Amino acid sequence: MGRNSRTGGVQECRSSEAGSPTGYGTLIVEKRPNISNCRATRTPLVTITFVVEILRLNRLSASTMFSTWCAELLNFELLPMLNRIDTKFADLKRDRRSAFVVYIAGGDPTLEKTVEIAVSLERAGVDLLEIGVPFSDPLADGLANQLGAQRALNAGATLPKLLRSISQMRAQTTIPLVLYSYVNPIFQYGFNRFESDALAAGIDGILLLDLPPEENLDSDHAHLIHRIRLIAPTTTENRIQPIIDRASGFVYYVSREGVTGERADIPASIPDQLGRIRRYTKLPIVVGFGISNPAQAAQVAAWADGVVMGSAIVRKIGALGNDPEIGRKLEEFVSPLAEAVHGVVKRA
Repeated sequence: MGRNSRTGGVQECRSSEAGSPTGYGTLIVEKRPNISNCRATRTPLVTITFVVEILRLNRLSASTMFSTWCAELLNFELLPMLNRIDTKFADLKRDRRSAFVVYIAGGDPTLEKTVEIAVSLERAGVDLLEIGVPFSDPLADGLANQLGAQRALNAGATLPKLLRSISQMRAQTTIPLVLYSYVNPIFQYGFNRFESDALAAGIDGILLLDLPPEENLDSDHAHLIHRIRLIAPTTTENRIQPIIDRASGFVYYVSREGVTGERADIPASIPDQLGRIRRYTKLPIVVGFGISNPAQAAQVAAWADGVVMGSAIVRKIGALGNDPEIGRKLEEFVSPLAEAVHGVVKRA
């Protein structure tokens, strides 16, 4: 399942979540040239009843479950349709522009406000949204993001509740969504259960900050949810390829040693480091950690395929708190940052 097969005929089956045009679809490739004897024509009602029960118990998205069932019945092979992350980077590459990526702490200041904030950020011009899973021991995060996670935890945010909020978010926005997490919350949730629920909620990628490069998060849905991998200035040459081999969607280059947070300048080594990584991959490379104002964002946009900003925005969310105008005010704050990134047009 998930291999690229070119035998047999090709049929297209697009399915979507009820009421949403943005659900996952699958490309179904027939492995047998003749399906006149397809056993689907003799499928008993009990099989349909069984599939409905599995759907109820496992809480998989209807589109994913239905297309998987079709493939099993017809002895078809599933190939994933383009992920929203792939589509967004392809569109930006065509326009010769970089992606503006924003990080927020999920559940800060509340889960309800997180949905409102996501919609506002898309209006402000954000191309991809990273949503942090609140965690009590965020080793890679600086003070601003630590405080954002603590506010979310104090407001009652948990991973199951956050996934439910993301499903509400997905009903209102088409922006690609990446869950930014440490391994422990997902380990406690259960890896396979997490991926099923994340896929159903509308997540497009996972970034696990403390997952060792040699490890992988195996799942039946690994081909549908991208694995974002980190490369740091201290990553040695012989470790880049193994990290790239386990990456999909894009590569996240950590621009400096240490934790997240706003900085007065950006490292001059970024262009050389990006050139080093590009020798190993054609995946888009985004740069984060320490970018905090429009001038810095524009400078990095000239080099990278994407620019990540988090701490400055999380700090602004903390200052606004439960302001009833938080969506509008955050949109006004973020719009100039998005314009700075999108204002850089690269050479053809």
